[in-house]
Amino acid sequence: MPGDASIGRIFLNAAVLLVEAAILITIAEVILKAFYTSDAATKSALDAQQKAEELRVEQARMDAEVAARKMSEKNVSCASWKRACCA
Repeated sequence: MPGDASIGRIFLNAAVLLVEAAILITIAEVILKAFYTSDAATKSALDAQQKAEELRVEQARMDAEVAARKMSEKNVSCASWKRACCA
C-alpha cells in the first residue's frame, strides 16, 4: 500500500540522512579550516611586507649616511690638497 511505511524504510532513510549530515559537517569543517589557514597566511604576508618596508627604509637611511660620509671625506681631501698646494 502507498501509505504503508515499514520500520525498515524509516531506519534506512534515517541512516541516509545521518550519513549526509556527517558529510556536510566534515565539508564545513574543511572549509572553515581553509579560511583559518588563509587568514593566517594573509597575516603572515602582511607582517613580512611591513618588515620588508621597514628594512627598505633603514637601508635607504644607511645609504644616505654613507653618501654623506663619502661627500664629507671628498671635501676634506680637497681642502687638504688645497692647503698643501697653495700654502
